[in-house]
Amino acid sequence: QAAAGAAVGLAVAVGWVVYRRRARHAAIERRRARGVRRLAVINCRPEGGGYPDMFSKLFDAVAETRRLRPLELVVFEAAARRELPPHHEWDDFDAFLVTGSVRGVYDTDAWIGDVRRLVRRLVDERRKLVGICFGHQIVADALGGRAEANPRGWELGPTTFEPTAEAAKWLSRLAGSACPLRLTLNYSHGDWVPPDGVPEGLVCVGGTDVSPVQAMYDPEGRILTWQGHPEFDVATMNEVWARVVGNGVVRWPKGVDEAAAREELTRPTTEVFVALCVARFIGL
Repeated sequence: QAAAGAAVGLAVAVGWVVYRRRARHAAIERRRARGVRRLAVINCRPEGGGYPDMFSKLFDAVAETRRLRPLELVVFEAAARRELPPHHEWDDFDAFLVTGSVRGVYDTDAWIGDVRRLVRRLVDERRKLVGICFGHQIVADALGGRAEANPRGWELGPTTFEPTAEAAKWLSRLAGSACPLRLTLNYSHGDWVPPDGVPEGLVCVGGTDVSPVQAMYDPEGRILTWQGHPEFDVATMNEVWARVVGNGVVRWPKGVDEAAAREELTRPTTEVFVALCVARFIGL
């Protein structure tokens, strides 16, 4: 009788798991049938918050001029609370986005190891993955490439680079819109993916003299990373400037006009095109 009871209990437990799995998949299919896409945001800001709201506003801005599917952002506070999307819920998401951070991939915070392992597993399972700034760097680091402190210094504020012809074609197909000859984004970083740090299988989009690897992609359409911040607007850059320059994190070389450099923060950027690329990449 005990054995029979245990068998019944096991059958009930297995049946419940199967039921929950089928119910979850049914809910996913209903959501997708409505055109809603779901993005897991792996927030690497140690104090939490910040980036998710910026990305939400960014995609709303793109939707004003482009027809996009509805998007639901689900935030996991990786740095603040060591939250990560549970593996059994990964099918609930159309893509995963790793944000920027004030930390470097070489730092020893436990959450950085968590995110590194997450990136590897996401790629192993061929999930769609976006990396921004720190996210760009940890993708390179996790996949056998390299990221480190940049010996050439910081990039701060609007920065322009020319995508390669190959990358421009790929981005144009992705966005459904012609890639600009030059891409300009807001930047705040003192680390880089060096020229020999691009992982095998990824393609460098292009770069600057200070940071030659400004973006990477997987030609199969599973990975897309940007060193710059498409989610940073002028107000955000002014806040960043006050923090990193005001606190002495960045010191300008002798002879540089700091006031003129700050005026550059108002220079137009191509964040809408880059955001459109990200939006199309995740299925919007």
